[in-house]
Amino acid sequence: MKRLLLYLIIPLCLLFTACQNRKHHTEVLSEAARLSDSIPSQALMKLEEIKNVKRLSTAEQAEYNLIFIKSMLRSGNKLSSDSIIHATTQYYWNHNDSAGLHQALYYNGLYHYRNARHDSAVLYFDKAVKAIPAGNDNDRKAGYKRTAGYSYLYLGDAEAAVKTQTEGLQYARAANDSLSVIYSLLSLAEAYKYNKNTGQSLETYMQVLDLIREREDRDMEASILNIVSGVYESDNRIKEALHYKNKSQEVKRNRQDVPVTNLYRAILFDKQNMSDSAWYYAELSIKGDDQFVAALAYTFLSLSEEKEGRYTDALNLSKNSERIFNSFLSGIHSADMQQKYEKEKLENENNRLKMKQREHQFYLLMSAFLLLLMLIVLYIIRVNNRRKNEKAAHENRMIRLQQENLLLKQQQEISVLREKEAILRESLFKKINFFHKLPSLNREEHNHHDKQEKIKITPNDWQELINGIRDAYPEFLDKLKQHAPTLSDDDVRFCCLLKINVNMQDLADIYCVSKAAITKRKYRLKTEKFQIAGNKLNLDTILQQIN
Repeated sequence: MKRLLLYLIIPLCLLFTACQNRKHHTEVLSEAARLSDSIPSQALMKLEEIKNVKRLSTAEQAEYNLIFIKSMLRSGNKLSSDSIIHATTQYYWNHNDSAGLHQALYYNGLYHYRNARHDSAVLYFDKAVKAIPAGNDNDRKAGYKRTAGYSYLYLGDAEAAVKTQTEGLQYARAANDSLSVIYSLLSLAEAYKYNKNTGQSLETYMQVLDLIREREDRDMEASILNIVSGVYESDNRIKEALHYKNKSQEVKRNRQDVPVTNLYRAILFDKQNMSDSAWYYAELSIKGDDQFVAALAYTFLSLSEEKEGRYTDALNLSKNSERIFNSFLSGIHSADMQQKYEKEKLENENNRLKMKQREHQFYLLMSAFLLLLMLIVLYIIRVNNRRKNEKAAHENRMIRLQQENLLLKQQQEISVLREKEAILRESLFKKINFFHKLPSLNREEHNHHDKQEKIKITPNDWQELINGIRDAYPEFLDKLKQHAPTLSDDDVRFCCLLKINVNMQDLADIYCVSKAAITKRKYRLKTEKFQIAGNKLNLDTILQQIN
């Protein structure tokens, strides 16, 4: 028994541990997939909780690889090779899993895009779009097309970029997602700009502005106005560029944006040879709280002074630019150190949480083990109790069967005695002269009693009947009086006839009445004399029960 118990405990513990690990791996993959879309760096840290990837099922390994690839590329990390991408893509291809396949193809293209292999990137982006079932996930198709369009720009094929971005815009509109439409329009406007179609580019940006104003997103509106200003500036239309730069500042009055906006205005005024206005806005940008912009503004003023031949002032302004820029670099270094500190702090916190989680898992496993052990002990106790109960129940059944057999034997003996008693009674009644006057009882001599003839019963016959009843049923008459004290002598004789099973026809012939009258008399005796109501028992049954 002890060896059997040991063999039972060990597999159950292993099974429980495997189930716990499988559940933990499923939760880790689910959480990592969620983080990969928003905070890919944390998704990578989450995946580190899975120590041995080879213990995962093939489907889980493919999911793990896909999340790892996605998080690495989204967080700006470089993959050492594309072998893991190809293996993941092949798995989803072999298993006809379109949901995983189009993502694997897309990140394969993104890998080549990041490594400046734009021909291959375009090829994989097109395959990713085709891997999505027709009519499904148009928003994702639009995103894939946008990235493919940028690959064409890097290849120098602006016309192909415009065509691809137009297709992406169609998918975005089919998805009925306003934000996706905005991004597709921005990508299309960029493609038009590189295709030297400034008018079409500006018109597309205006469509974007209309959609953004509907969303009431002032930050994005200000950004687009800045982009439009840059397009006009690249087309040497400085007046329009300055107009949209001012509109951007009106839409988003952010103190942090004021210095760079003022510097941009200074540059635009300088291009129009409006040196006083340019100098004014450059000084405003220096007074702002952005050190980098202030350094650029000093450089701008230094170059302006150098053009005018004021070299001493230009040198002083250049020194101020260098001083502020060094201060700016110092601030960046401090911020970088602070960021590293925060990152280290976050890693320590994650390690602490991991330790706590492992400790929790250990206690959980121990609790489960103790619970399992307790269940096994209870099971053994229950089996032993069940065996004892079954043994006791078997013994009780044997005793009950013996009692039932004895009772059955006694009932058989009683039945035989009753049969003998009935035969003796019938023999006794046959010796009485009264018995031969009743056709229903004397069947041997009156087999053809069809006519209704009056049966004459003498006082001696009645006395013979009473004496026969006393001999056959010694206690019947006394018990009859106990049940119905008000019975008359005639009622008693009537009851005696019913006791020996005289039928309705003979009763009607004895009393010279109809059968209906006999039925009424029975009912009256039952209800009035015996005081029994209802139709469950009739008088014949009541009398047969009295012995």
